[in-house]
Amino acid sequence: MKTCKKGFAVFLIIFLYFISSTMALANSGPTYWRGYPSAEILAVDENCPVEVAREDLTFDLSGNYKNSYTIGGNVKAAYEMLNPTNKDLTVQMAFPIVSSLNDFSPDDIAVTVDGTSLPFDLYIGDVADSGGSSFQKGGGESLVFKDILSAVTNQTYQAKHFSENETGKLYILQVNPAAEQKINLAIDFELDKEKSRVLTKGFNRYERKNKSVRIAAWCYEPETLEIFVLGDDIDFNITGYTDGELKQKTDLFTYEISSKQAELKPYLMEYMKNYRQAQNIPESEIFDEVQLYNQYSAALDSMLAGGEGFAACEDLISQHQYNRVITLLYEVDFPANSNKNVTVSYKITGTMDRTKTSKPVYTFQYILNPAQNWNRFGALDIEIATPEENPYIVDSSIEMTKESDRHYTASLDSLPEKDLTFSLYEQEKISPLENFAPIRYINRYFPAAGTVIIIAAAALAGVALFSGRLRKKK
Repeated sequence: MKTCKKGFAVFLIIFLYFISSTMALANSGPTYWRGYPSAEILAVDENCPVEVAREDLTFDLSGNYKNSYTIGGNVKAAYEMLNPTNKDLTVQMAFPIVSSLNDFSPDDIAVTVDGTSLPFDLYIGDVADSGGSSFQKGGGESLVFKDILSAVTNQTYQAKHFSENETGKLYILQVNPAAEQKINLAIDFELDKEKSRVLTKGFNRYERKNKSVRIAAWCYEPETLEIFVLGDDIDFNITGYTDGELKQKTDLFTYEISSKQAELKPYLMEYMKNYRQAQNIPESEIFDEVQLYNQYSAALDSMLAGGEGFAACEDLISQHQYNRVITLLYEVDFPANSNKNVTVSYKITGTMDRTKTSKPVYTFQYILNPAQNWNRFGALDIEIATPEENPYIVDSSIEMTKESDRHYTASLDSLPEKDLTFSLYEQEKISPLENFAPIRYINRYFPAAGTVIIIAAAALAGVALFSGRLRKKK
């Protein structure tokens, strides 16, 4: 009996070791992927007399729409609005969404008044997550009325480290390695942030000690590198190397350097335009030049501050990847004592979280605080159609009624005190065992193995119990 028990225990230990040792290899995706909140439309004028008689808010998530590592769908907010005054009104309305400049498409958005499409202007706002990764949990982003409207401006960004029309000296370096010879071209110079600022293009290495700066770029074939100097001119020391540590010098290359006076703004805009075209991003047709320049110049201003007078053009590309608040601005005409039906529809994605469960929980957030700006807000009806793979609402800030499979509703007489959040899961309830780490990991990475381990554990317990009884008989 001891031999049997010992052998079974060894088998179980080996099995568990195999499971734990291969667990990391089985996971090809993140355990957390950030989604961003949606929000109500708002009146730009805080003293707007227009009232919202009712709103029908619909979340259609039934299409199993996938976005990166999360799910999404469509949201439609339909408002019945009333002008209770004896005057004709033209009301400016704003609607914020969160998207990266890379992913944003006006084709995903529709604004209608009494069934007729309405044109809108776009304004680029602040980064929604302060540059945080989608793989990281955030602090609960929110869309606040005053923060949204602060970005609704056509004023040009006023930088601290350069002016809009500033002119500098652009150095263009043509590098030609010898045949079949790759070189690591290094440039050394002194940079005093109080006198000069430097913007580079084409370099992939940056080192600094006090005012001494070294930049470098691998050149496998003829390359064009650029250095844009603002303020006092700078002397460059150019050296070629054959190694990544910049220790083995070489003269198996030639170079030509030329310079010219250039304006910073056109240079900056041309660089980003070429990037957009290479990536097939039609931003120039979506956002006007002031909006784009404000984003690029604000980013460059911050980079020069953090780099003590140094920045690289390539780092500006990340501005297209950050999720930020983009505000739609449009106008609705209200004749005296009239009603209008205003509808906004758009795409939405949820936050995927499986840090505490074996399968993903998808959470959606809808910010209601902008609606408080209206003169009056009446009834709110909510309808949620869930996807087939995650049909159950397992948590909600507003009590939802399950009307039928994958169909939930709620009816409120007025705005709730809290914003709307709800979470979807593949099962009707999340088991308390989900928070037990070993079971959670086994179920997540090896669903079929869970049953085997439970049977093995039960068998081991039976062997132990039977062995104990035999000892008692003896």
